[in-house]
Amino acid sequence: VVKVETAAGPDPRIARIAEFVRQVDDAEAKGEFKDALFALQQLAKLDPAHPRIASSRSRLEETVRRLEAWEALNKQGEIEKREAQRLNTAAAWQKVLDLYAEADKAAPTDKQKSATKALQAPAQQQHRWAKARDEEKKGNIAGALDLVSEAIGLAEPPGELTAYKGELEKKRRKQDYDRAASAARTEGLPAKAYDLWMKARPLAEDPKDVAEADARIHALKPWADPAERDRRYAEALKAGETAFAAGDLDAAEKSFKEAQALKVTELAPGQALTKVGAARRQKDFDKAVADAKAAEEKKEWVDALEAYDRALRIRPGDQKLAAARKQLEETRRPPRITVLLTTASGIKVDFVLVKRGSFTMGDAQGAGDEKPRPVTIAKDFWMQTTELTQAQWAAVMGTKPWMSQSVPHLPVEGVSWDDAQKFFEKLNPLIKEQIGERRASLPTEAEWEYACRAGTTTRWSFGNDESQFDAYGWSSKSGVKGPQPVGQKPANAWGLHDLHGNLAEWCSDSYAAGDEKPAADAPFRCLRGGSWNDRPGSCRSSVRGKDQPTVSNLFIGFRMVLK
Repeated sequence: VVKVETAAGPDPRIARIAEFVRQVDDAEAKGEFKDALFALQQLAKLDPAHPRIASSRSRLEETVRRLEAWEALNKQGEIEKREAQRLNTAAAWQKVLDLYAEADKAAPTDKQKSATKALQAPAQQQHRWAKARDEEKKGNIAGALDLVSEAIGLAEPPGELTAYKGELEKKRRKQDYDRAASAARTEGLPAKAYDLWMKARPLAEDPKDVAEADARIHALKPWADPAERDRRYAEALKAGETAFAAGDLDAAEKSFKEAQALKVTELAPGQALTKVGAARRQKDFDKAVADAKAAEEKKEWVDALEAYDRALRIRPGDQKLAAARKQLEETRRPPRITVLLTTASGIKVDFVLVKRGSFTMGDAQGAGDEKPRPVTIAKDFWMQTTELTQAQWAAVMGTKPWMSQSVPHLPVEGVSWDDAQKFFEKLNPLIKEQIGERRASLPTEAEWEYACRAGTTTRWSFGNDESQFDAYGWSSKSGVKGPQPVGQKPANAWGLHDLHGNLAEWCSDSYAAGDEKPAADAPFRCLRGGSWNDRPGSCRSSVRGKDQPTVSNLFIGFRMVLK
């Protein structure tokens, strides 16, 4: 140290220069590079030519630059980490890792590098965890497990990560079982399939898988062990004979089929199954005959006829049974039924028999809700030959809801779907008195179209020629100003009038588009046939309409069916 004295005494800068040099050394030793650079800058102000400045300035400035860059990258990394924790995706965690990698490069000393690595490890763990979830979604359980194992090794794992590894291991075992079971299921050779199931069984953990493997092994064991096959065959045959003797035909059939499968070359199981089939037919025949007799006693003629039909399908050549059915049909199932509504006035309602059958409902060339579909009408029914008239309504209800002039043979309009239900409530006790078990109601859509078509597949029951419409129905083309008296136009092949036009007719169903089932709370009821105010194309056999059940107007009426 050069001692400099002036006339006033020692130079006071000497002590301050020495102090700044000491501060530079101490701060740099502690890694406090910004403080060291600041002290060096103060030293330069006092002694610009001091040798320490030349030896330390560039190094300290570079170190501080890198330190500031490192701090900025770490700060941005913390921001991205919070976002990654929110999103929890591999891409979000990769952004964090990229920032930490840059921070590691910028770190001026081992101290900063160590601090960065301490931040990197948990982020790497989260990144591997997120990638594992992605692989799991792809079905790559093995790849997901590898990533989770790496993640656990990077830092102290949270409990959720350890639990996730356990779930993946369980899924991998399930995959292993599924692969083994699939190979066993598709193996055509029973003995080899048995071996494959034996290998799959230890992999089964799910109760359903355990049950499947055990059942398959039990079923296939006879093919791997001839002695077991002999034992099982004898047991199945004996069980079938016991069940047959007890009258349990289902159990007998099951046991005999098991025996037949065990030894396909043996005749006994096949002969036993023939006996079971004969006994089952006899049992079904006896029940059908008993049902027919019981239905006759209750005067349930439709059910009786159906029971006779079941019996005749089993024994089509039974002449005595066929004669009994024919007599019942001729005497108790007339092709026409008449219900007298009032004795004094003689007002009545005529119905014709519509026999059960199958048809294609809808029209491929029609509207979107007319999609064709096969429909079977399972039971016979009787349909009113015309729309219900004003006179018929008044005879039962004593009211005049119609909006047109009062003419007895005009169809009743101004009645809602709900009004029709009230009509049936009053009418059905009268029907019960006259013809017993049958009840009046609105037809279903399927019943209405089946009866309207009367075996045809054309647009209208009379054909496809619209120019012929006026000869068979009432529409806007007819030039009428309201509904017309019923029964003036020719009936269709089954004796039903006015199904095309005049009044649109309520059906019992709730409306649903296409062939889907209507919702329980569907707001609309179905209408069929079109009205006097509609074009002929809107009066086709398959056209569907709808309205709320409370609606009544000049265009809507109904006809009844008996069932």
